[in-house]
Amino acid sequence: MREGVKSITPDEKDREFIQFLPEIILGIADKLRDDLGKIRYSLLCFEKLTLMLFKTPEYVLVMSLEAGTFAKPIYERLNSLLDLKQ
Repeated sequence: MREGVKSITPDEKDREFIQFLPEIILGIADKLRDDLGKIRYSLLCFEKLTLMLFKTPEYVLVMSLEAGTFAKPIYERLNSLLDLKQ
């Protein structure tokens, strides 16, 4: 969480989500890898917020974006910074 930015959800819900769901969501989607290729990123688009999920070799990253934000340029920028295409 960024300092000074208030979360839309309570801290307890944030912790519960971060502990389990990103790995579950990306793990389930990874079952299609042989047919569709490697997952670049996944989006959960809610009314109030968009969550962007992707894996690095060490972590599953979750970013919150304003609802309706076009995610591809953000992914491309992060890819160049973090070398996500491994």
